[in-house]
Amino acid sequence: MVWGISIDKEVVLIVVLASPVLLLLWRRRQVKSKEISEFPRCPPGLPILGNCMLLKSGAHRVLADLAWNQGYGDLFGLWLGSIPTVVVSSADLAKEVLHAKDKILANRGKYLFVEDLYYGFNSGPVFSSYNPRWVWSRKILTMEVLTIKRMQQLQHIRYSELRRLLKRLQDSSAGGTRPISVGRHISDMTANTTLLVLQSKLPENAITSPAELVQILEDEAMPSMGDFIPSLAFLDSLNKRRRRRAHKRIDALMDSILDERRQEMAQRLQNELPQDYLQVLLSKEGPMDEEHLTTTEIKGMILDLFGGGVHTSSATLEWAMAELLRHPECMRRLQTEVDTVMSQHCNGVNSVDDVLVDDDHIQQMPYLQSIVKEVMRLHPILPLIFPRVASTSFNLGKYQLPAGTNVLVNAWAIARDPRYWDRPTEFWPERFSKSDIDFSGQHYQYLPFGAGRRMCPGIRLGLSVVHVTLANLVRHFDWGIPDGKSAKDIDMSCKGGIGNSRAVPLLAIPKRRIC
Repeated sequence: MVWGISIDKEVVLIVVLASPVLLLLWRRRQVKSKEISEFPRCPPGLPILGNCMLLKSGAHRVLADLAWNQGYGDLFGLWLGSIPTVVVSSADLAKEVLHAKDKILANRGKYLFVEDLYYGFNSGPVFSSYNPRWVWSRKILTMEVLTIKRMQQLQHIRYSELRRLLKRLQDSSAGGTRPISVGRHISDMTANTTLLVLQSKLPENAITSPAELVQILEDEAMPSMGDFIPSLAFLDSLNKRRRRRAHKRIDALMDSILDERRQEMAQRLQNELPQDYLQVLLSKEGPMDEEHLTTTEIKGMILDLFGGGVHTSSATLEWAMAELLRHPECMRRLQTEVDTVMSQHCNGVNSVDDVLVDDDHIQQMPYLQSIVKEVMRLHPILPLIFPRVASTSFNLGKYQLPAGTNVLVNAWAIARDPRYWDRPTEFWPERFSKSDIDFSGQHYQYLPFGAGRRMCPGIRLGLSVVHVTLANLVRHFDWGIPDGKSAKDIDMSCKGGIGNSRAVPLLAIPKRRIC
């Protein structure tokens, strides 16, 4: 999730007009800030709002500029309304936050959109405090749901949806004669795939489609002013009503999925039921105790799995295709590697369409893996790792910080820091060819999936979707840029919202390859 704040211009105007009335509150907060010993230096802010305006779209770039170019350094402070916050922009400090102080900083903050749009704080693994219940539910995800064995059991679902994607690309491009929106097609595939591995089939006649669900989460899941200045929460009333209407649509979809599976469980034998993620979760449904998940917790888990699985994969794939189109030499080298590996598995096969690149083939494609690593370095889907909230007072660097401090790790800035990377702003996959840096969360200059207790539990599934899809896209198609455009015309700016999305959709022309 990209960390940002939804701030309407009207809110800023109201705060400015009301600032004389609110000045007393500002002074009280200033007194409170003085009580915090040696709090890191903060950039100038507005009365009441503090530094909230810095955290609109592209916050990771703004904060990197403060660290690198405006002299604030690797650790500086922010006041987000009344919330003390520090920003970390070095690998050493990131290790201290995500490893040495991981338990103290394992909590999440409570946000209004979680109550309105999701199923409330502590109902799912993402938006939860660090507590025994969270540890137990996280164990279910890692040990029973998101396992290698279950991924293998559900491979046929993923590969079937991938074949449909390849056909849709061929049809939508009119046989390779017109450009298509790469991200839209990939997002549709990842949305369908994620829902299929969750519950083995797409819901029929649902009022909310998988693609619509993704769009709702991307548009609405954003902290607002009331999260940092509770006295101004009333200004978010219109957004609140909109989020609650969206939640009703989401909840209706969840109820239809759960009710249908419960009926199947009542009518069929256990060995006749799909062994998908939903089956694992529903097999544990019951009262809130040490052996059961409540219905609300199951819904929260499903929504977190869906929200975390769809956008991260589709956004990474769109960035990857954009970089390959901008660097045709990398595209050619990747196609050569994929063709070479696949030629060993296609004896007697008449058409390239008959064989998909699968997870087993990926292990023999080191350049593909380097490309994915490089894309995630330059365009991490979590450019600002979602804030950690201190449960107690703690030391960070030379500072003693109070309980309740929010800590932001700027993974985007660290991944472009010349102290850790040669040619840091270039797309250069070869940097990983002789490097042991990986996605494990043990290399703090490279944190695409985070690290520590809050590290993404779906890393294996996410990487599999990205690797397999990208390999098949370049194996089955030659990709071109629309007429009148060149590689340098591809816009590489990003926007805010959930995930590090491209600001401008990528348009390209896929032409069928004959191998």
